[in-house]
Amino acid sequence: MQKCNFARKMRRITIVFMGLQLAYFIASAQQSKTDTIGITLVQDKRVNELVNLHVASNESEKGLMPGFRVQIFFGASKKNALKEKAGFVEKLPDYKGYVIYDAPYFKVRVGDFRTHLEAQKLHKELYMDYPGAFIVKDMIPIPDWED
Repeated sequence: MQKCNFARKMRRITIVFMGLQLAYFIASAQQSKTDTIGITLVQDKRVNELVNLHVASNESEKGLMPGFRVQIFFGASKKNALKEKAGFVEKLPDYKGYVIYDAPYFKVRVGDFRTHLEAQKLHKELYMDYPGAFIVKDMIPIPDWED
């Protein structure tokens, strides 16, 4: 009987000791900062790493935002892609054209639209000349806002 009580006490001591170790590791994984008015901020060290990753991601796409374009050409010939772009820009000089190389194909995409609805207007206008055209999501330049 006495052996049983001793084993129970040892298990309890082991569990308490492991709980204290866990609490120590959790506390050491956090850092605290105090600002000028005495508020203490406790945060995990990995928060700064995530913020830095987010900032790096934004800088890699500097000046760009998600938007839409109309793709009017898809093929393996760069010469044909440039020809299609030139023909489009000649017909509709108000819209920018882009030749994109996505190995091993060249694509011609036109316009910079913030919404799908804006892209649909151009798509409808181009349907007779480019029956295979379709709207795609793309990164577009951030538009200049006029006051």
